Amino acid sequence: MSDFQAFIVSFCGVCAVIGGIYILCPKGNISKTVKYVINLTVICAFVGLLSVAFKFDYSFDKYEGYTKTSEMSAQVVKMIFETALKNSNVSFKKIEIITDKTADNSISINKVFVYSEESPEKIKEILNKESSFSIEVINE
Repeated sequence: MSDFQAFIVSFCGVCAVIGGIYILCPKGNISKTVKYVINLTVICAFVGLLSVAFKFDYSFDKYEGYTKTSEMSAQVVKMIFETALKNSNVSFKKIEIITDKTADNSISINKVFVYSEESPEKIKEILNKESSFSIEVINE
């Protein structure tokens, strides 16, 4: 039986049971309370069914990827530096970024290594505009 067929059978069964309970429920003050509880039960069942059908993930496992985020941040900074050097017509072989994670989980850049045959002053002028990190140019 497919998931959709199981859903239809369950839905029809629940509707039949709820209809029977409505018929058997006595008239008066208690009928409103019983009907309210039944409706809440049905709503909870549908929310549970939808969460299974659409596979909602309520776990906090997705927040354990902060190390991946720091690596991605370093890659983004590396791409920005590469673009800045390419736009300034500076030839280089590769760029390495040394990062550090602080106590409040923020990421700071400590040092940037640029492997290039260009002059270090030119590269530092392009990359170190009002920055707090040090740049080291390695001639290769």
